[in-house]
Amino acid sequence: MTCGGGVSIFRLLDAIVGWDADDAKGLTDLDDNEGITLAPTDPGAVGSGAVDPYLPPPWLAPGCGPCEWFLATPARYGRPNASRLLRLGACGGCDWQAVWDAHCTALPNADITAIAASGHRIAVADRASAGIHLFEASGDRLAALIPLTGVMAMTFTPDGTLVVAQHGNSRLLRFDRSGAPLTPFTPALPENAQVERIGSASGRSIWLATPGKQAGTYKLWSARFGDPAFAASSLADLAAARPHTGLTAVTANGFCIARSQAAGDGRCCWSRDGEPMDPAGTATSSGPTYALRGQLLTAPIDSGVPRCIWHRVRIDADIPPGTTVSVAIATAEISSATAQGNNLPPWNSFASGVPHPLDWQEVSTDTDFLIRQPAGRYLYLRLRLESLDGVATPRVRRIRLDFPRATSIDLLPAIYRQDPESADFTARFLALFDASIADLDNAIERAPALLDAGGVPDDVLPWLARFLGLAIDPAWEPARRREVLRALPELYRRRGTLAGLKMAFRLVFDAEPAIEELTLARNWAAFDRRSRIGATRLFGRRRARAQLGRSALGATVLKSYGNPATDPIEALAYRIRVLMPPGYGRPLQISRVQSLLDSQKPAHIVASLRFGGSGFVIGTQSAIGIDTLFAPPPPPVLGRAGNVRLNRMTVLRRGRPGRGCGFAVGLQPLTE
Repeated sequence: MTCGGGVSIFRLLDAIVGWDADDAKGLTDLDDNEGITLAPTDPGAVGSGAVDPYLPPPWLAPGCGPCEWFLATPARYGRPNASRLLRLGACGGCDWQAVWDAHCTALPNADITAIAASGHRIAVADRASAGIHLFEASGDRLAALIPLTGVMAMTFTPDGTLVVAQHGNSRLLRFDRSGAPLTPFTPALPENAQVERIGSASGRSIWLATPGKQAGTYKLWSARFGDPAFAASSLADLAAARPHTGLTAVTANGFCIARSQAAGDGRCCWSRDGEPMDPAGTATSSGPTYALRGQLLTAPIDSGVPRCIWHRVRIDADIPPGTTVSVAIATAEISSATAQGNNLPPWNSFASGVPHPLDWQEVSTDTDFLIRQPAGRYLYLRLRLESLDGVATPRVRRIRLDFPRATSIDLLPAIYRQDPESADFTARFLALFDASIADLDNAIERAPALLDAGGVPDDVLPWLARFLGLAIDPAWEPARRREVLRALPELYRRRGTLAGLKMAFRLVFDAEPAIEELTLARNWAAFDRRSRIGATRLFGRRRARAQLGRSALGATVLKSYGNPATDPIEALAYRIRVLMPPGYGRPLQISRVQSLLDSQKPAHIVASLRFGGSGFVIGTQSAIGIDTLFAPPPPPVLGRAGNVRLNRMTVLRRGRPGRGCGFAVGLQPLTE
């Protein structure tokens, strides 16, 4: 496509083609398609910061309402009412309120170890009274007392059953709403594991978090009722099973919660006693979870070209702060060279490889560089991954080796290649520009893929929409954006038609609107079985449209409306009515529906919008699926803001005294 360097052969090193590993130490399985990383010190463990939003600690529990939480403060021995139960109210506020009055508490001198909430029920495990207290009405009334010690964590299942993890018990205990014991949860707990967090999900499944080998990490487990034992699970499965609670950080000093239903929005932070604190004091930290170093040595990679001049190395990798990736290259003309020399510290415990360590070309900062090694048929590669503290790890997905060297020097006159030393410099110098040109060529070759709505990343969808002239609603999820973009060619072909308007509503709202062309509803003469005497006009309205010599004087308003002879053609022309099903009549939805209607209808069309759901309307104006509602009518309320008008929508029925469910004409006044 351009006049850059010639076509070169390349060899890939990855999980699909193979890494040609001769020796690997401190790295993950080389068959992982996600790439090579440092080996985890505790496989399967997850950092506490990732678990917090889905499994809160035992002393913290989300409540029934949006953004509602309950907090059990730690016991401070030596003072009365040391451990308290606090409640955090609706979204926006950041102040905890005591559930019980300080002078009239349900648990005096309590030492609360775990709490759980479901609906308006709260379970409180108190070490001081050696039992679990079940409260109704958000703590106002004690419903039951379960004598039990050693409670570590609790949760309510969706059906209201209380599940308890008890220290030293190999199975979870279950209790009904009255506190009566049920058969234990059948799956056996992980062997020698201490349950620190517990949660339930749909399908009668229970999730556990047990401490990992490193501080600040957890192992995740899940099981359903009837399974023989809990099985190891992943963070992705936990996130899919349980909703994000809004808990963003938990440390020994305090915790932070998002104060809106959007995770991470409007964050407030408190100490364990419920006192406001600086978010800086709740920064989460975890111990090392990865090995500090890992190395991969390849077997000799054969180019098949004697005296091959290897050209370029490109690395596809993610390198977080505090981590490094270094690649070393060595060449040889034979594949049977013996290992020699030893690595310098801190790599002296790793294999040195072939050839001598001082003969390698090592690059530790670039992911794209030229090979400066003597000509040789075989190439040896050494990959090293390092982490400063073991908290993060680099990830190497692929390494590409280009050979032989091919640059645009081949397009220059031969005089530029006469001197070997000058030719080598010129080739390497031009390789810098060839690399940039090659990247541009690749971008141009891949440009058509940007028009594939099903293959581009989510971040590219708004750009693709603007390129195709589509205004994307920020409320659309990525899946809906892709669906609309894929249907855009067909939508453009049908634009301005009823079929196109219906298609747009189906794509955006998953709704099938009823669209009426008011022109078809004109009551002009049509002598057939549908004609009705007194309802069909043969000509213009003589009392509203004056025609000299034909209209009755004194009965016609002299006002011009244009040519009355065109009334049968122009009446209700270019007008439509769009009827939407119930559920789309909320204020925010109304504006979105109206905006879509205005953008998709032809400019000369006047469109009105109506939302159904008020019940059957008997007659020609009834739309099945729009006005249909199999439910009793709402209670009648008279007044300006009421729903009763003495017309076809009025339903008069006998009310039940004291129930506020209607009125009886002549027996009960019509009041709100």
